Order: sequence, then structure tokens, then C-alpha cells
Amino acid sequence: MAISLRTRWICRMRTNHARPWQGLDMRFSQTEMQVFEASTLMTVGDGATTLFWTDRWLDGKAIEGWAPALFSLIPKRARKRRTVREALLERCWITDIQGALSPLALWQYAQLWARLRVVELVEEPDTLRWMDDGCLLLCEVLL
Repeated sequence: MAISLRTRWICRMRTNHARPWQGLDMRFSQTEMQVFEASTLMTVGDGATTLFWTDRWLDGKAIEGWAPALFSLIPKRARKRRTVREALLERCWITDIQGALSPLALWQYAQLWARLRVVELVEEPDTLRWMDDGCLLLCEVLL
């Protein structure tokens, strides 16, 4: 139950930007983050709140999941801060890559480039959705 409640806090911190807790530096365990990441999906609108490298937004997957060799070349700071809007603006995501590309990472880079060519941002804000509505209902009841 504790993991469910903490996972709900992650959701609130990602979606309620005007709340007082927004400036707090809350730490979450690896398990809590894994539950959150496995349970949610970002739908990109304007790209302002979706994290480019770690959120599940591109074809329902995180870049980390389908391009692990490329992802390993991204510093932690960029992983946690780079939004989709920033990344797509003048292809700034390329500047996040640090180090030499292995053949596999180069292939994943080319695949990512091809997928990003068709991404279009719109005026609507990004939305965070739970993969299973039952999970959302369970979290709402527990709070």
C-alpha cells in the first residue's frame, strides 16, 4: 500500500505544477519509480512536461527501453530534465549524447532520428495517463 501511495505522489508532482510541494526535493525509491513508469503513459501535446529520455511517450515506450545503448550515453542530468519540447527544438537531444557511439548506439541513433521526424507538437498540454484505469481508481480510493 505504501508503494501505491508514494507512486501517486510522483503522479501529483508531475501533473500539479502550481501546488506548494512543487519545489520540494522528494526522493523516491527505485521500486516506486519502476511502478510509476510501468503504470503510466505520456501523451505529448506541447511537449513542455514530458521527459524526452525517460517518459513513455514515443510509440508507447521510453527511449531508454528500445535504445539502451544510446541511452547509456546520456548523462543523468539530461535524462531528468530534457523535455520533449526542448529536445525537438533545433534537435537539442543530440547535444545530450556524450561519448563515442558504438555500432549499436549508432544504429539506435538513426532509428530515433527517423521516429522523431514524424513527431509534431500541438497547442494542448501534455497528459499523464495510467495504463490501467483500475490502478487509477485504486490510488484515488487510497488517498
